[in-house]
Amino acid sequence: MKNKTSTIKNFKFWPHVKYYLNRIGIIFNEAYVFKINLDDMKLKAPETKNIIIKECKIEDLDQFGKLKDEFQSYIMDDHILIAAFLNNLWVGYMWISFKHAKVTEVERIFHFKGAYLWNSYVREECRCRGIAKKMLNFSLNLIKNKYNQKEAYGIVLTSNIPSIKTIEYSKFSRTGFLKYWRIFFLEKFSMHLDGDGLCFKKY
Repeated sequence: MKNKTSTIKNFKFWPHVKYYLNRIGIIFNEAYVFKINLDDMKLKAPETKNIIIKECKIEDLDQFGKLKDEFQSYIMDDHILIAAFLNNLWVGYMWISFKHAKVTEVERIFHFKGAYLWNSYVREECRCRGIAKKMLNFSLNLIKNKYNQKEAYGIVLTSNIPSIKTIEYSKFSRTGFLKYWRIFFLEKFSMHLDGDGLCFKKY
């Protein structure tokens, strides 16, 4: 017999339904915590061909249009922007943090022992070209070789299958599980984690 929760999550329009439920204060989220140890890994530089991947600075933000102000606030708060460009147009981005970061899916602020990868996005028309994997590989090289960190973490919703495949392809392992629900002012949060690599507080 099929699990009713799984059936609902596989419903074609579930992401849209979930979006509007979130808008009115009803949230149901489950996420995996992933971790990778970079100390013993030999990371290859990504093969980018026509894609240029780089660490962006304030002066690069004009290329992001309406995202400029939001991205500038993140960079001013010491988060690191990694972006992919094709023909001088951005096609994807990913953020790295070495300090606390808001995980909106569970409405908590997490601080990781090492680096945290978050808010990864690739333009819809550019997906299935390995851009996310290339940004991830670039980011891991940067974390290890420039910022001298030994560990990196990511939190991915259980429903985000493409991101789970990408992060597992890069040798991340599942090290924890988060569950969160909120119905207006009532909420419940639970976490199972192998090890002591992160701490959190409610924001």
